[in-house]
Amino acid sequence: RDGATKQEGRGRDIVVTARSEADYAADLAACLARQCPTDQDIAASLALAETQFIAGNYHAARTTLSASIRRNGRQGRQFPVDVSDLYRANARVAAHLGETNDFRWSTINSRDALAAGLPADDPRVLTGEIEVADSRKRLGFVEEARRAYADIAARATGARQPRVAAFARLRLAMVDLPAHSGNQSGGRIDAALAS
Repeated sequence: RDGATKQEGRGRDIVVTARSEADYAADLAACLARQCPTDQDIAASLALAETQFIAGNYHAARTTLSASIRRNGRQGRQFPVDVSDLYRANARVAAHLGETNDFRWSTINSRDALAAGLPADDPRVLTGEIEVADSRKRLGFVEEARRAYADIAARATGARQPRVAAFARLRLAMVDLPAHSGNQSGGRIDAALAS
């Protein structure tokens, strides 16, 4: 029986299809030529930038995202999630390239786009605030991040967003994890998890 199964599989071709960077660039060009709506422009831009980034062409990805931000960055009130995703992608590429200032501002703009178009207690807005706090921690502003995580956890709890509150509390606890044993207080970790 096993031999028959193996024999049946021989000689068959496996076809793998994929879209190239040129295909995604053509999609974006066609979108822009027909003056497509913001959400479609951003989707096409993100698809092209992702392909460029995966191919290791980081600067091209950055150029694609920057151009889309110039076209769409002020549309957060109408397209909060799309614009936020655009800024978030730009922040990641900027961080990868070591462009600290643009990483910082893109992270803030990602959060602000969500805040412009969604209620303040929406979990996506609160998660955007966690991302800003994460960026502050990454840039070395640990105490500022710690205060932000605690504030977000309290606000998320008040907004009946237990999952977001848990994420914020977990990050708060991680700030207090010792890099080397004995460097940080275990009491701070316990307090962060208990809050």
